[in-house]
This record gives sequence, C-alpha cells and structure tokens, in this order.
Amino acid sequence: MSVLTPYASQPDQPFNLIQPSGVANNLRWTSNAGVYVAYISNVSPSLQTTSGLSCSVQTTTSNTTDSLNSWLVSAVPLTLSGGSIQFQVAANPTVPSAFPISWAVTNF
Repeated sequence: MSVLTPYASQPDQPFNLIQPSGVANNLRWTSNAGVYVAYISNVSPSLQTTSGLSCSVQTTTSNTTDSLNSWLVSAVPLTLSGGSIQFQVAANPTVPSAFPISWAVTNF
C-alpha cells in the first residue's frame, strides 16, 4: 500500500518537498495601488518570500477579453496562511469564474 505524503524520496536527498501546483479560479479581486490583487492560501508551509513561482492566465474563447485587459502583472509568494500566493493583474476581470491562473512553485 502506498502512502501519499508531501515528500518525494530521491537517492541523494531522501526527503525533498514536492513542489505544489494548481489552478486558481473564481478569485475575489480587490483594488490595490493601481492593480487588482487576489490570494490563494495553504499552498505549502515551506513557501518562502524567496521561493520561485511560475504562473500564467489560461486563455480560452470565453475569456479572451479579460486575458488581454487583465493580464497577470506578478505573483508574489508569502509566508502567511500556510504559504500563500498573491496574484496581481492589470484590471479587474469581468468574469472571475472564467479567469483561471495556473501556478506552480518552481523552488523553495
């Protein structure tokens, strides 16, 4: 029986954290200094402000306008709330449920 854990066994480093990833969608966006921000939490308790992230807006025919107008400005890793990511976009997405952002932690 295999046990799922947040660790992957490697021959040279027996306990490496698996780098989490996912899709954030239908986020609540708030205005902040000329950009709109939203957060996801509980990404990983190992997330640090120096952690690397890879993020992109997933574009489909249903969100082309939002993808062009509300492009992703940045994604900032935070140590709050079990490891969080703050997304910043240029404009408030008109249809938050059709504005998915794929994200991945590239390094801790």
